[in-house]
Parts: sequence; structure tokens; C-alpha cells
Amino acid sequence: GRKADIVSEETTSLLPGFEDLFDELFTDDKKEDEEEETEKPSGERKNRGRRALPKDLPRHREIHELSGLEKICDCGSELHKIGEEVSEKLDYIPAQARVIEIVRYKYGCKSCEEGVKVAPVPPQAIPKGIPTGGLLAYILTSKYVDHLPLYRQSNMFERIGVDISRGTMSGWIVKCGELLSPLRDLLKKHIVADTYVRADETPVQVLQEPNRKNTTKSFMWVYLTGGHKNFAVVYEYKETRSGEGPEEFLKDFKGYLQTDAYAGYNGVTHRPETRSVGCWAHARRKYVEVVKMAPQKPGKAAEIVGVIKRLYKIEEEIKEEKLKPEEVKLIRQEKSKPILEKLKKQLQEIRLKVPPKNPLGKAIGYTLNNWNSLTEYLEDGRLDIDNNTA
Repeated sequence: GRKADIVSEETTSLLPGFEDLFDELFTDDKKEDEEEETEKPSGERKNRGRRALPKDLPRHREIHELSGLEKICDCGSELHKIGEEVSEKLDYIPAQARVIEIVRYKYGCKSCEEGVKVAPVPPQAIPKGIPTGGLLAYILTSKYVDHLPLYRQSNMFERIGVDISRGTMSGWIVKCGELLSPLRDLLKKHIVADTYVRADETPVQVLQEPNRKNTTKSFMWVYLTGGHKNFAVVYEYKETRSGEGPEEFLKDFKGYLQTDAYAGYNGVTHRPETRSVGCWAHARRKYVEVVKMAPQKPGKAAEIVGVIKRLYKIEEEIKEEKLKPEEVKLIRQEKSKPILEKLKKQLQEIRLKVPPKNPLGKAIGYTLNNWNSLTEYLEDGRLDIDNNTA
């Protein structure tokens, strides 16, 4: 009923799905009501109750008193304070800009009237620039963590009376990239020194790149430590998808490299000191695509998806138990390995009956051609069943 009051039939006919914009509003209202009801007077909360506000947030006490006449009891006596009731509301203080005046005292010699000294300029992220390190950190975090484009940030600054164009901020970001390059190099060194690394690449389109059309594909490569302890990630831009990129980045790497089956990583994985780890998410996706072609007639592809689901179920149980790598390996050898051995035989049998260019034939070909790397995770409990983290 409330939704109908807000969104008229005429509006929904012009903008199909427009009413969905209000779903979150009504869902949150209902959830808030439920949370209010679950709160107990004693202060104990059920699992679905409202979360307590963080204790370390600054608190401002706002006192509400009775008026003079209200402090008189019906019997005529004066009321005395016997306690207080406290409830909490969450407030927000909008961000504000301020100007830091760098004051450098100058000193001169009264005797010779020539010797003049001035305090040195303090270290600055961008020499002769106006931004402080705090402002630059805010812009970088807003862009790369909160996904706020520079033009939106420019509009936000304008609302508080500060004129900073996106071109100016773009220049600052480039300089920050140069400033942070030593940190990038340390992260790269940390990743390459690990014995378990993941990698992936994705196409990006760069506009106004010298000597290249705007429609030309470029690639962003990502490299990260395989485990989640001392986790590190480095993105590297390359103009092409050539294998020279990972070969250069991982030239000193020794250990497990987990990727999809893209041949661009072969220059690394074919080295004797490197072992290739495959990705069951990639393999599974190919069978899921076959199932989607004929959802009403589940066949061999659906059966294979079911087998892969069993493998992932084992991985879920392992994560819940928070086992050590040695224990993980034992469980995989005991439970996952027999499933995989049986699956391989089934795939080899089906492959003889399915054309290689058939979608199912391609999926089976991908799995069997990469079987060694897909089953490598059985040999080390640190390895993941897929490369989804990358």
C-alpha cells in the first residue's frame, strides 16, 4: 500500500522496474521494526537484534531536564533525581576542509645585516603543491577503494566551497604513483619470494594512449600471494596479453603458480622450479554453460557439475574446521582423490562419444588437457581448489 502511494501507475508505465528503487526502503523499515521488537528490556539481545554502537566512538551527552513545575510531585513535594535513562543515537559530522599555513620563521644578523636564515620547508608529498598527505590519501582511497570517480569528488569538494578540478586530482594521482613506487617494489618482492602465488589478467580500454586507437585492448595483470597470511597484491598494466609480462614479473619465482589455463603463463609454469595449479571454477563454468543451453534436459554436463559440487563441499568442510595444511592434504587424499579418479575415467569414456568441437566436448577437453594442474591442489594443503581470489 505504501509503495502504491509513492509510485503511481503512470510512473511505472514510463519507467518499468522503477518501483524496485523503493524495495530497499521498505525492506529496511521492516527489518528495523523486527530489530526493535527483538530487543529485551534487560539489555540482552537475540542474534538478530540491533548491533551495539562501537564503544570507542566519541560520545556527546545531551541532557534533557524536567522544567521547574514538572519537578513538583502531585503530593506537593519536590522531586529528587534518582537515576537516568540513556539511549543512543548515531550522528555524523560532515567532512571539512581546512588550510594548513606553513609558517617558516626568518632570522637575520643585526651586526652584519647580511646573514639571513629561514627554517627549512617540511617534507611534502608533492613539492610546491597545495595538497597535504591527508588530502591525497583521501582522494586515493575514495577513487580506488570507494570507487568514486574524480568528477564526483570534484563536485563534492565544490559543495564545501573548494575548487579542485578532476584534471588537477589526476595529476596528483600520477605523482602519488611515482611516490609510492618503492612500496610497489617491496610488495612485488614479497610476492615473488612466496612459494604460492596466484595470477590473472583482464582486458581494459585506455583512452588517448599515444600511438594507439581507443578501441585497442590493453591488459591489467594481477599477482598476489596465494595464502591469506601477510597478504599482498600488485596490479601491473601492460599494453598486450603477451606472456612476457608474467615472465618478467615472476622471473625469480619458485613454487606453485595458480592461474587459469591461459598459455601466456607457460613461460613460467614450464620452468622446473615452478608447478602449475589449475582452477576448478574455470573448469566448472564450461559445464554450467552447457547445462544452460538445455536446462530442461539435464545430461552428462549436469552430472559433472554435481561431481564438482561434491569436491567443493569437501572444501567447505575443511574451511569450517580450520585445519592445518598437513591435515587438509590427508582429507583431500582420502575424500577428494577417489572422486577425481572416478571423474577422470568418466570423462575419458564420454570424450570418445562426443565431437571435440561440441560444447560438452570442449569442456571435457579443457578438463582432461589440464588434469595435472587441476589435481595439483591434492598434493599441498596450502593450495586452493580454484583461483577465485585472483
